[in-house]
Amino acid sequence: MKILFLGQKGIPCITPDDKTGRERRVEALATLLAKKGHRVIVTCARPYTPKSLRKFNGVLLRHLPSFYPDVAGGWLYDLLSVISMVKFKPAVVHMNGWRVAVLAPLAVVLRPQATYIWTIDDWPTRKLFIVRGVARLVDGLFDVITTPSRELQHKILHYLQIRAIYIPDGYTSENWPPLGLTKFGIKTQGFSLTTASSFADVRNVALAYKKAGMRRKLVVTGEWQGPFKRLKQNFPFLHFSGELGERAQQSMMERAGMVIMEGDQTTLNTVLSVMDKGKGIVATTSVGYQEVLGVAALMVRTGDVNGLATAIKTLTLADNSTSLGRQAQKRARAHFTWQRVLPEYVELYHYPLLRPVWLDSARAKLVTKKA
Repeated sequence: MKILFLGQKGIPCITPDDKTGRERRVEALATLLAKKGHRVIVTCARPYTPKSLRKFNGVLLRHLPSFYPDVAGGWLYDLLSVISMVKFKPAVVHMNGWRVAVLAPLAVVLRPQATYIWTIDDWPTRKLFIVRGVARLVDGLFDVITTPSRELQHKILHYLQIRAIYIPDGYTSENWPPLGLTKFGIKTQGFSLTTASSFADVRNVALAYKKAGMRRKLVVTGEWQGPFKRLKQNFPFLHFSGELGERAQQSMMERAGMVIMEGDQTTLNTVLSVMDKGKGIVATTSVGYQEVLGVAALMVRTGDVNGLATAIKTLTLADNSTSLGRQAQKRARAHFTWQRVLPEYVELYHYPLLRPVWLDSARAKLVTKKA
C-alpha cells in the first residue's frame, strides 16, 4: 500500500516540542508502516529537513519549499504537498492538522480514488466561526477523522458536529544508560520529581510536600531564576535542575522515588515515559492526566494542597508506590506504545475498501446434477 503523509513539517523530529506532537506521530507511524512493507512517503519542508536526506528508516522523503525560506511550512508548502499527489498516486492520504485540511477539496479532485484520513490534533485559537467554516468546507470529503484526545474529540463533536475516532498518540520506550546524579547537582537517590513548570503549580507542590512532612529533595525540571528564587528560600528542599534534554529527563525519571504532576502543562509523552518507568504518580485532575493515567495514579483535585499532601504521604508507603507503579507501567505498555496504536490506523486505512454484505443480499442457488 502506498501511503502519503501531509501537514507535518517533516521527519525526523528536531525540537523537543516536535518530539511530543504531530511530527513525532508521523515519524513513528511512517517508520512502522515502512517496516511492514508499505511504501510510505512523507513531505518535508525546507529547511526543517536537510535536502540531502532522501530516506529515513525506510521512508521516502519528498522535499518541498516554503514561502519564507527560513521558516518551515506555510500555505505554499501545503499546496505543493497536495499537488505532489499527482506524481505519487497514493492509495491512502493521511492529513495532519487544520491548514492542510482546507486543501482537501483540491486533493479529492486530483486523486478521487484515494482513501483520505484526517487527524485533528489541536483546537484552533482563532474565532469559532472560521473553524466552523473549515468544517463545512471539508464535510464529507474524508473517509475517517481521528483525534488523539478524548477532550478534543468532545469539542469537535459539540462545536462542529463532527464525529471523530479517538486514537491516542503512542510513545517509544527509551533504554538509554542513566546519567550520573552529580551531573544535576544531586548526591543521593530516592528524591521526588515534579513536572510542574509554572510558579503557581510549583508553589502548590512545595506547600503540599512540606505539609506531608517530606525531607527528601524535590526536583523541579526548570531554571532557578526570577520568582523561583523566593520559592527556593522558603522551601529549602527544592532543587532546580535546569532545562533538561530528553536523555537527561529520562535519567531523572529513572532515579526518582515518586513523580508529582500538578497543572496541565506536562506533555502526554512525558506522562507515558513516567508510567513506563514504573514510578508511583500523584497527579491533579486534569482531563489529559485522567485520560492517560486512569486508576494507575493517585488523583487529587487541582489546587487542593491538603489533598495533594495526603496523596504524597500515602504514596511514600513502599507497597502503595510499588503497586501503583506496576499498574502504570502495565497500562502504558498495553495501550499506548506505537506498536499497539499502529493497527488501529492500518484498520482505518483499509476500512473504505471493505463493503458490508447484508443478510438479505444472499440468494440461494439451486444446483442440479446432470443425469
